Amino acid sequence: MAHFFRLPCPSLGPADYIYQMNMRIPAENNCTLMVKNLMHGAFAILGLFLTIVLKVIFLPVAGFFSLYLYRRLYRCHTTLDGFAFDYGNVNREKDLSLEEFQHEYDGQRPVLISGLADNWRARHTWTPEQLLLNCGDTVFRISQRSSGKITMKLKDYVSYIQMQHDEDPLYIFDDTFGEAEPGLLKDYSVPHLFCEDFFDVLDRDQRPPYRWLIIGPERSGASWHVDPALTSAWNTLLCGRKRRTKRRTGVETGVAVAEEAEEEGGLMEKGNGTTEVEIGSSAMLGEAGESAAGVIGTGVGIGLTRYFESDLWVGCALIDLFEKGRGDLGWALYPPGRVPLGVMVHVNEEDGDVNIETPSSLQWWLDYYPLLADEDKPIECTQLPGETIYVPSGWWHCVLNLETTVAVTQNFVNSKNFEFVCLDMAPGYRHKGVCRAGLLALDDDNIEDAKYNAFSETDSLSCSELTRKEKRVRICEPQEDTNCENGTFGASKSHNRHHLEFSYDINFLAMFLDKDRDHYNALWSSGNCIGQREMREWLWKLWLGKQGIRDLIWKGACLALNAGKWSECMGEICAFHELPLPRDDEKIPVGTGSNPVYLVADNVIKLYVEGGLEASLYALGTELEFYSLLCEFNSPLQKYIPAVLASGFIYFANGSYTVVPWDGKGVPDVIAKSDLILGNCKGVDFPFGIWNKKQFE
Repeated sequence: MAHFFRLPCPSLGPADYIYQMNMRIPAENNCTLMVKNLMHGAFAILGLFLTIVLKVIFLPVAGFFSLYLYRRLYRCHTTLDGFAFDYGNVNREKDLSLEEFQHEYDGQRPVLISGLADNWRARHTWTPEQLLLNCGDTVFRISQRSSGKITMKLKDYVSYIQMQHDEDPLYIFDDTFGEAEPGLLKDYSVPHLFCEDFFDVLDRDQRPPYRWLIIGPERSGASWHVDPALTSAWNTLLCGRKRRTKRRTGVETGVAVAEEAEEEGGLMEKGNGTTEVEIGSSAMLGEAGESAAGVIGTGVGIGLTRYFESDLWVGCALIDLFEKGRGDLGWALYPPGRVPLGVMVHVNEEDGDVNIETPSSLQWWLDYYPLLADEDKPIECTQLPGETIYVPSGWWHCVLNLETTVAVTQNFVNSKNFEFVCLDMAPGYRHKGVCRAGLLALDDDNIEDAKYNAFSETDSLSCSELTRKEKRVRICEPQEDTNCENGTFGASKSHNRHHLEFSYDINFLAMFLDKDRDHYNALWSSGNCIGQREMREWLWKLWLGKQGIRDLIWKGACLALNAGKWSECMGEICAFHELPLPRDDEKIPVGTGSNPVYLVADNVIKLYVEGGLEASLYALGTELEFYSLLCEFNSPLQKYIPAVLASGFIYFANGSYTVVPWDGKGVPDVIAKSDLILGNCKGVDFPFGIWNKKQFE
């Protein structure tokens, strides 16, 4: 039987490893020492074996090279002088008015806008040199692909970017920069086009992260994603230089290309009279040029020539992306529901948590972009210093820093994306998958359910507990989609058969809500940008503070809280007990409690729904028993507890609601006939009181 060991760190040899292991073995007797000696000998032999194997692997063998290793090495050392993404398919605007923005772009398509930051102090002070001078000892948060959080002083980070050759460089992405360095907030202001933000009714410690300072070196950048909670975003690039390079077209006849690209270096003469640009030359690879040639065996230039001749990825990727001019940030965007090639979306069935697997930005442009047909390529643009890009709700986007950049970005909720934000925080998982992956997130049963939901006009109060599988749903994997060609993720045959077309329309997306789940009794996704209590308080504050858009807020509350259903229940309860109907100010549940609470005139009505029917019965029964005991013994605590005027439960059956009074004593017939497993109810005044609740828990 063979055993394989992994050394804990490449810098540690076998002796160091054994020393660490020996430190963990208590030297209590000779037997232990013998074990240590045997282990020392075994690992010494293993170390010799590993050393020999490593030497054999790295022997320069003529004609041997690894495309996989070369790709990774290339990503570590390439420069992006020749990269450009501006093919004119993102509009550029200047002096855009609010009316023009709302009519042409808001919630519809991206746009690059110049002039919004002309008067910002940050245009002159947010350079790496000035920031290092003013904030060198300030600690900022670092973005990385792993779940762990890293912080670093700015002066240490600047040292890092000056010497790093990481495959996916770290970059500062800090949502607390305003707290870490408050003076930075005075250097810019929110552009007038994006001042409307519904999250501003919340206190700073309640609202989700919404503004970020971004500093990143060349080759870094945010990989493919949809902004959290389907919010919209603006991003202003503050620092960078616009460079220009000659256009290089790869393989052409004659010496014209040689003359254009001579200053760049890396030309190769071929035997057939053609001249080829050597885009992988040592001048581009920097210090790693010679070592790269050693890995490939026959030299970088010769290796790339082979790739050109066999039409592989390297030549296609870099030659196609050369352009006459370039700026600092390269953007690629896809409209909602169109998953980029190489990206996978996972949605958890239990809580709706969304997880996206994606290659790094540089890897995607090098490895995946060349595989796309022209009609499947993303919307692309190059953002220049001083320009602001607007990204609408639900749009996929990734960013590549073409040189060291400094930017500021904010996410916001306005009247155009408010319903989508509320939809994304509704319980369930299907609608979250459809918002991001389109019809790829569905199977035949989901489509039939969606059609049923589209024509259903009544919500039912289902009390059934659904058992769901503990797994993650793989929404999109290009390698397994037989209908994907050249990166196009078309609808499956079943989708075509059902004649259902994707639309980023709130009414269409709402069809995929899970009607059996409710905000108050469903799991809350850990990926939601805001907590459950904060969500309820947010909607309540909006309802009171923005009375002019109450129709819109009501639609959002119906999506996120199922407010329409609770409003119907309130109407039935008030009618049954001859109470006045809730006024407009009273239509939204108040407070942040775990159950909907309404203020109706001088009365408070609390609906027990958390945890489902059984948990609600025990919660209400316990409070009724406690109040009954206070009254029975004439406790002075009665002065501090609201009097219970009436209680009961309401259920939906045969298309209408029924209210059943209940004082907590006995078991009502409708409950006795249900599928609930009741505890010991015989001889007990309050069968759902304190004692039985403990047994239930």
